[in-house]
Amino acid sequence: MNRLLELTDGALAERLLMAFLFILGAYLLRWLVNRIFFGRLIKLAEKTRLQYDDLFLEAIKLPISAAIFSTGIFLALGAIGLPEEPWNLKAILKDGWEIALLALIIWTLYRLIDVVVAIAGDLMSKEDELTSQQFTPIIRSSLRFVLLALAGVLIVQNLGYQVSSLITGLGIGGLAVALAAQDTLANVFGTVVMLTDRPFKVGDWIQMGEVEGTVEEIGFRATRIRTFAKSLIVVPNKLMTDRHLENWSAMPKRRIKMTLGLTYGTTPEQMEAFVGAVKELLTTDPAVDQSFHMVNFTEFGAHSLDILLYFFTVTTNWAEYMAERQRLNLEFMKIARRVGVDFAFPTQTIHFGEALRTEEIRN
Repeated sequence: MNRLLELTDGALAERLLMAFLFILGAYLLRWLVNRIFFGRLIKLAEKTRLQYDDLFLEAIKLPISAAIFSTGIFLALGAIGLPEEPWNLKAILKDGWEIALLALIIWTLYRLIDVVVAIAGDLMSKEDELTSQQFTPIIRSSLRFVLLALAGVLIVQNLGYQVSSLITGLGIGGLAVALAAQDTLANVFGTVVMLTDRPFKVGDWIQMGEVEGTVEEIGFRATRIRTFAKSLIVVPNKLMTDRHLENWSAMPKRRIKMTLGLTYGTTPEQMEAFVGAVKELLTTDPAVDQSFHMVNFTEFGAHSLDILLYFFTVTTNWAEYMAERQRLNLEFMKIARRVGVDFAFPTQTIHFGEALRTEEIRN
């Protein structure tokens, strides 16, 4: 401050004029860049077939504008000639400019994360729209968290502090924090694995041990599952990746395996007619997958003549599957009535010996 007072009126006015010109020049340059450069580029981007160029320009427009104006302010303060005593304002200004420049870079990258997320979301939506809608917020949050953590380390390092020394100085406290964050990091890595492998999506019917239900939400730390009893179970994502998980909704078709038992009074001709009619039904029914089906008289059972039916339905929806299974069962009953055979049920026939019958006659 004393140094400024020591300047003559002419020298001080010259420096203030230079500072004003720097600020005015920065303002005009920012106006030209926003109106002419970015204005024309954005109009051109709207006419092109590229999907992300306009998003990219919108992301960098404000940071570049702020960088131009902050540069003008830095040059203006430098032109004034800040004193070095009793405080070294020149060195403070230099450090502040470096931190501001780093902050502008981080801000630019922070805004560009939305462009990256938009690209990733479009790529995932080509395979699965629900997966894209669920995982894009997780990708955005993860990238922002990593960027801000890295920014904090860089800013602390730029202020002259040794980050490694600070971490070492935490000692036992740092170890306790690391142990406390172990589960959180495990859940985050579980989320990353789920993002890459995509074993299920929102709306899928899954089963993991005793937990079974419909996936309601996939979060950054845990997955919410709505059970068939309508209770809500929150499962940490680390458990979703290191345990056996069965995705029933991923079935391309649903299996039906059953045994029909006819009575022992069925003749060979009736058996052939019944088996042939069931085969014809499965071959022509639109609800039955035609890639594979099997109908065979297989066993002389303890109470019945057993026929094995093994086939798949086209639908995988549980309600539709049950409706089709009921309809087919009714068709099997109609075939049995038409052929003239009966379904067997457990029975027991008792044969009395000759001596026993003689004793009964005497009585």
